[in-house]
Amino acid sequence: MTATLTKQTTLTFNTFLDLIEIAPSDVKLMRHADKDGAITSPYRLWLESKGTKEKNSAFILYQSLQTDKNSLDRPYVASFVVTPDGETVFVGLYENKGSKGRATQGTLCPVSGLDMSDDHNHYELIETSLLQDWAGRVVIDWGKGTRAWLQNADNDSPKAIILIRESFQDEQFPSVDLFDWPVNELHSMPESWKMILKHYQGIYLLVCQDTGKQYVGSATGKEGFYQRWQAYQNGGHGGNDKMKSHQTSGYRVKIIQAFPVSDRLELGNDKTIEKIENRWMDKLGTRKYGLNTAWES
Repeated sequence: MTATLTKQTTLTFNTFLDLIEIAPSDVKLMRHADKDGAITSPYRLWLESKGTKEKNSAFILYQSLQTDKNSLDRPYVASFVVTPDGETVFVGLYENKGSKGRATQGTLCPVSGLDMSDDHNHYELIETSLLQDWAGRVVIDWGKGTRAWLQNADNDSPKAIILIRESFQDEQFPSVDLFDWPVNELHSMPESWKMILKHYQGIYLLVCQDTGKQYVGSATGKEGFYQRWQAYQNGGHGGNDKMKSHQTSGYRVKIIQAFPVSDRLELGNDKTIEKIENRWMDKLGTRKYGLNTAWES
């Protein structure tokens, strides 16, 4: 019998399962949080897959790879991701068709980048349309046992729902002063952030994730920072000779000094920004110790 809601109902995630007539005893709860040293986050993987019809997205692959200890032994998996703000958000209900055996040789984890074929099983998880309208909107209290990221829905502590949003909300832009993002993940950046960055030009800093070496650059195009940074995402070096020969797993980009694109006439011309850029190269020593070339001026 389908459950009904009243004013006295204590909302838990199991309440949602009751509404779609799925027994909590048939559901595993999986909470994906950021990991130290990872090349990306589960939250960003989910953002990339959100709204697509891709049946084998990197996010599905990530949660499909499990060790023997973390057996997926129930017909359904309810997935949650931890946002940059620390919220535990429901992102989808997946049908579990069972293990396909050991992951094939060379299967890499989309989050860690490590080979999973030695000690991980590959489960066949298929995203369902059940509760799809609630994905990205329902925030739960996982409880104190955050290290226990894989749990049974019918345990003694049902997950209380602490917030239901009217619609999914992207992360809030952190301000140009605090902006810090991996260059190879520009494509997964919230669309609202891209629009903001297209309206700013100025000076930015690239930092090698492996060595800490720095590069000072400038963005002067009509679509600001975002337009310039795409050159690094597509080619990895943006035409810079030192960066072409520098071995790295990737760069993070930060904004040093920003000006609205609409202020072009007040700011002057590209040479004005170049002067500011050169001052930052001198301050940070990026020609001698970093990745800027001596002839850049």
